[in-house]
Amino acid sequence: MCEHELVDPIEEKSLPDSEDVGIRIPLSLGEVREDFDKKNGPCRVYDIVWNPLTVKKAVEEKNVRPLVIQLAFAHIKQKKGVELSENFTIPKMKYKGKTVQLQRIKGKKAPKIEEIKSQTKIFEKAIEKQNTVQTPEWKFFIELKDSPNAENAEDLVKEVEKAVEGKSKAIEAFDGFNANEREARSLVFQISLPLLVHGHSIILEASEEQLYMSVANFYELVLYLPCKVVKAEAKGCFDCSKRCLYVVMPVAVLFSVSVGRR
Repeated sequence: MCEHELVDPIEEKSLPDSEDVGIRIPLSLGEVREDFDKKNGPCRVYDIVWNPLTVKKAVEEKNVRPLVIQLAFAHIKQKKGVELSENFTIPKMKYKGKTVQLQRIKGKKAPKIEEIKSQTKIFEKAIEKQNTVQTPEWKFFIELKDSPNAENAEDLVKEVEKAVEGKSKAIEAFDGFNANEREARSLVFQISLPLLVHGHSIILEASEEQLYMSVANFYELVLYLPCKVVKAEAKGCFDCSKRCLYVVMPVAVLFSVSVGRR
């Protein structure tokens, strides 16, 4: 739970054509990220930003606190499609994580409270069905036949980083036009996954002509390969420090047939 003055404060307002009073509690929900709980197990973290007055009321008034928590749970379910358990405890910490994540907050003043029309309900249902899975950024490299084999994953990562700077003699970056598969020993992919802190939840599937990667409700990527590969020998490793997945796929041997006369 975070606070910022750009988010409107909690307020009460009369509902149209009614004697009842509605309570409006604005909030801003950030992107989900991975972290570890107190037992060092993986967990998901959502940053929710409230107005400072709302946070103060939730701390000081016991009847406001459960209302704020229920609203946070409902908002996460609506926007992210994740239903959180009501069996929870409030940890004794100011913030989950070492650095506060940046979040874009859209200021909006009107309208505050109004009747929900049937068209609005249809629109809200459409929003709930939207796919929140991201397509990650990726880069493509060629490991050359004449280069020495990388002895381990760490050496491969170093060569890929050199290739990004154009300083590697073993790996060349794809220029967007020529894949140079006839000079390739392997195809190498660098996939950026900044929301992950480990690679336990990554799913990789490879065929001779395609690479598929997914991570729960976070990422999904389908890549069509420029040449056939040996799918049984495809390997992947996740660099926790760079939060990048590296996939190496050996190129299938290309046979050339010459036709002549006896």
